Amino acid sequence: MIAPLRQTAPPPARRRLREAHQFVAETLLAKRRQEVPAAPPVPAWGAWTFATWVVVVTIVYFCAMLGWL
Repeated sequence: MIAPLRQTAPPPARRRLREAHQFVAETLLAKRRQEVPAAPPVPAWGAWTFATWVVVVTIVYFCAMLGWL
């Protein structure tokens, strides 16, 4: 059995270190957009077609691995 790790409180961050992290984040990372555009919904027939294709490919793969094809 693996022994669980003890949860310890993280050390308090220094003010200047937090300011440096904030500066680096603002410099390197792009600003977040306020609204994320919604993706168009996937039609039901497309989802079922994809699911069926995945099942068929998986069955064919396993049959090929067992030498049945």
